[in-house]
Amino acid sequence: MKRDASNNDLQNENNFLKLKLMLEHGADFSKGMEGLDPNLENQFLKNIDEFERQFAARKKIRVFEKLDSPAHFLPVTAIPDAEMDNAWEQLHRYMQSFGIELDVCSPNVNSRELYRFATEELFEKEIDDTNISGMICGFIYDEYYPDHKYENTRVALENCMSCFFSKKGLEWLYDFKESGIMLNDHPRISLKELRKKVSDFQSAYQSIDVLDLREDGCDITEKECRVNGVYKIKVRLETEVLILEGAWEVQFEKEEERDAWYIIAVKIVGLDL
Repeated sequence: MKRDASNNDLQNENNFLKLKLMLEHGADFSKGMEGLDPNLENQFLKNIDEFERQFAARKKIRVFEKLDSPAHFLPVTAIPDAEMDNAWEQLHRYMQSFGIELDVCSPNVNSRELYRFATEELFEKEIDDTNISGMICGFIYDEYYPDHKYENTRVALENCMSCFFSKKGLEWLYDFKESGIMLNDHPRISLKELRKKVSDFQSAYQSIDVLDLREDGCDITEKECRVNGVYKIKVRLETEVLILEGAWEVQFEKEEERDAWYIIAVKIVGLDL
């Protein structure tokens, strides 16, 4: 009976916290909370309430101050190459212990540059001064120094070519220009037409298996980018299996207004699209 009473008290407290957050901050708990353990739900709701309270104060603090103003990290120029990886690991773990996370997507960024960025730039950035248990304030190096060559190559392989050589169609088209796309010998088609042509190609086969798909190079200028590569796929018809292979190229164009790269052309040698 005591356990039931305790659970009822906890549930009543949770309901009160939900109502409070809904009235004061417009929170919506209509979905996603079903079946959650009452104790976990209680801590979650308290964290939200505390975050809103601290955020309302609008107090700002430098990352350096958030990290308790460390003075023991050497300037990047004073660290020998042989000790650089270890120095970055120590700094990284130290920042994580204070709820500050620095990640990077591009494999071309080494530990020296991450250490330099953290100590010379990230330390000086301002963040909201909130202190919630388990809360992480995350930064992505690439957002400040994007590696367009790496990112466009990744998009060409993962979000374009791999999608072409599957049976799922083109589910996401946010990397493509909205109109005027070239697909092999079809100039200036719309996204709807692009999706249909790829769907028609995929539906012509019972299965499509990728045997080889890789990039051979990326040429990039200030506003244009071309990623080239080769492919080899095995396609199955009702009565036979075919091997199709050749070269491919994905062309990008930079849109200055959005400061983003979009695919404007796809050429695949050896495919009738």
